[in-house]
Amino acid sequence: MKKKIIDYLVISIRLLLGALFINTGSMKFLGVKEDLDSPDFLEAGPAIIEFFRFMENTGEYWQFIGMGQLITGLLLFTQRFATLGAIIMMPISLNILMVQLTFNELVGYKILDICILLINILLLVYDREKLKYIFKTRKQLGLINLGKSR
Repeated sequence: MKKKIIDYLVISIRLLLGALFINTGSMKFLGVKEDLDSPDFLEAGPAIIEFFRFMENTGEYWQFIGMGQLITGLLLFTQRFATLGAIIMMPISLNILMVQLTFNELVGYKILDICILLINILLLVYDREKLKYIFKTRKQLGLINLGKSR
């Protein structure tokens, strides 16, 4: 029963983060510009406004970032590839957090992005059984070494 509740919670978190990344990624990919004159941005300070203005003006690079977020969100939406989505999400969410810590004057966005990063880590911990094979040696996995031994 407890395991089932945790499973449903993880699925809900994957869907929520997936929707978040699909939304922000598709806006970037489609070239939709942020309203940099909105009160939210003005309160965040001039550094974050200049950062977003610069990034949006890069064109294809901004769309490339959006495509990465969009693909990550879609992977999180599937249950088959959600672990891959969580792996890909880690450097993206870490980068977003660093942008907020560096440029944004509002504490709320920093807290939100710290929470997203921690949730991402929890998703990877949940999938640790799938991920443990990445870190095992060939000997631990019981694979035969076909190469020359030194």
